[in-house]
Amino acid sequence: MTHPYFHHSFINRLLPFSISNKSLLDVDFGRGIWGYMIKADREVANSHIIGLDLSIHYLNFANYHRIYDSYILASATHLPLRTKSINIVLGIEVIEHLSKENGQFLSEIGRVCKEVAILSTPNI
Repeated sequence: MTHPYFHHSFINRLLPFSISNKSLLDVDFGRGIWGYMIKADREVANSHIIGLDLSIHYLNFANYHRIYDSYILASATHLPLRTKSINIVLGIEVIEHLSKENGQFLSEIGRVCKEVAILSTPNI
């Protein structure tokens, strides 16, 4: 995994400064570094920041540190969310972990996202 600060300036330019009154989904968040940096670096009043991961260990870690407002235990290829229900979706260093045959991840991001989706790979 590329160090989060390497991506930070790139993602920082794409992510709105204020996510107040918006929902944000961090897909396959791992240890939750993006959730933490967003809360530390953005206006988040009345926002709802959701962490989604397939690992119960990561969910427990992030919950213990209160990184996200809510958590979803699910696969990135089957997002259990309503269509166009999330304002901003992050998929930071996720797609390279999925099989090429499974284009479902991009379809799911497109389905649930109603404003901005930010995806990256280790080499941006």
